Amino acid sequence: MARLILLPMAVRTLEREKYLSFTQSYLRFPLVIATHKRSPIIKGLLNLSGKRVAVEKGNPAESILKTDYPQIKIVLFDSVLTGMRDLDLGLVDALVHNSAVISHLQKEGDFEDIEIAAFTEYDLKISMAVRHDLSPLVDILQKTIRQIDKKERSSINNKWLAIQVDFGARLKRFFQWALPIVLFLILAFLYVVKTNRRLQLEISKRRRVEKSLERAKDKAILASRAKDDFLANMSHEIRTPMNAVIGMSDLLFLSNIDGTQKQYIKTLKKSSKSLLSLINQILDLSKMEAGKLQIEAVDFDLHNLVNMFSDNRRPIVEGKSVKHCLSISKNVPKIVNGDELRLQQLIENLMDNAEKYTEKGRIELSVSLTKQIENRLYLHFIVTDTGKGIDESKLSGLFDSYITSKKDLSDNKRGGGIGLAICVKLCQLMNGKIWVESKIGEGSQFHFIVEFFEPIDSIKNASQLENFEVSGSDAGNTEYLKGKIVLLVDDNKTNRLIAKKMLERAGVVVVTAKNGLECLLLLSNVAVDAVLMDLQMPVMDGFLATRKIREKPELRGLPIIALSANVGPEDVKQALDCGMDRHLPKPIVMKTLYSTLNELL
Repeated sequence: MARLILLPMAVRTLEREKYLSFTQSYLRFPLVIATHKRSPIIKGLLNLSGKRVAVEKGNPAESILKTDYPQIKIVLFDSVLTGMRDLDLGLVDALVHNSAVISHLQKEGDFEDIEIAAFTEYDLKISMAVRHDLSPLVDILQKTIRQIDKKERSSINNKWLAIQVDFGARLKRFFQWALPIVLFLILAFLYVVKTNRRLQLEISKRRRVEKSLERAKDKAILASRAKDDFLANMSHEIRTPMNAVIGMSDLLFLSNIDGTQKQYIKTLKKSSKSLLSLINQILDLSKMEAGKLQIEAVDFDLHNLVNMFSDNRRPIVEGKSVKHCLSISKNVPKIVNGDELRLQQLIENLMDNAEKYTEKGRIELSVSLTKQIENRLYLHFIVTDTGKGIDESKLSGLFDSYITSKKDLSDNKRGGGIGLAICVKLCQLMNGKIWVESKIGEGSQFHFIVEFFEPIDSIKNASQLENFEVSGSDAGNTEYLKGKIVLLVDDNKTNRLIAKKMLERAGVVVVTAKNGLECLLLLSNVAVDAVLMDLQMPVMDGFLATRKIREKPELRGLPIIALSANVGPEDVKQALDCGMDRHLPKPIVMKTLYSTLNELL
């Protein structure tokens, strides 16, 4: 048998390269898919997934399909002609081969019902090939291929690639399949357009509503800000004359006056403090309703706080025979973690309310631990009085803001209606609740349960709190203040007079200034031991003056105490942030002023 010398049309593969040498390609035949005319429309190899596809053995299409499309069921044939016949009989679903061979078989054979359905993304490059031992022939063949001009190449291509595809039949089949789908898509498109227009109208409407809501929100924010600014300004403006009233009352009480005059001054002081308390409550309620009041978490001595409301430490209610009783259960810890100031405010409001409606008998404050969950302590406080009691019909609205009994008008006991409302909101902020039990003629019991925590360091904090009590008890000692020089900076003449008189009673030498600029000029010429600084002043305010003082190395350790009617948390923080050591609110409490100076000096 003669051995193979030359293959005039061969496709290069890795397997063939083992025993054949190839020239460069001189023709390109696309790899196509042939199907029966009755078959569904095929657009590409992906549509043959799971189908039986005829492939000639050894043809490059075999390796392509096995590698890139393993989901196709390949049926191998010894020749393309056999595969075409099985396709015509419906034994396979499709046949994959190069376009030239399939086109040739369509012309020469009886395969009228077979058509080229689709082109694949693969091209078969046709080359000449010889055995490796005849590889020198490759150069000769290569030169021959180069001599074929473009016209001849085009003629060869046209001869081999004259593919007959029955586009009319396929177009008819396409419309049979596609027309219902197209109609459905048109109807869907029209529906979408109509719906989209309706949605656009709805979106436009919603945008108008949103813009309206945004404007309303902006107005509400501005109104809230204006209310906050108004309350803060009113607080400052009221506290300034209140400082004069309470301060002068304190100074008058300590002067050489008779008993009747002292009684008058006591009444004046009591009324002034009631007015100040009402102002504080209004500000607190406003902050609570705006969600701006924050609950602190610090360790404090609970027993010491509760003892403030016993007979020996709480002032006797004038004109009434009322005894204050105190009951603390053994399971109540001495040191707890929470907001001491707000707990004191809670108890104070309920005690004041009990004293208002109790003419004789007793008012008892009792404390017990109801439960403990991990480090959370739930304390139960009860304020019991022997007053006239509350009608059951009035209990439901008792804790509402600004509501008091109309009958109180005749008793001259009508309040602002906010004390109990503040108690409710404080209990909510402290994860607790409040309720009341009362009977006409028998008195009332106000209960509240609030959440506290175990102290962070019981031993350490207990020691600190005990030390604090010692220094607090010594707050009235003014011996150490004698001869000290204090610079008092305030633009209000009355405020300067009151603070100066209070300091001079303790033997302090007082130097005054009207604003921050005068303060800086005096400090450059006079050595002082401390500065009492107002915050709001013309020319230069207290914040800027303090920052400039702290910039001077020789004055960085000078104690600076804010003395201001701006008492909000943001004012206190701003004062401490700019370099002040303490913040004392107006009206000035003489004992607190002395103790603060003692501490810093």
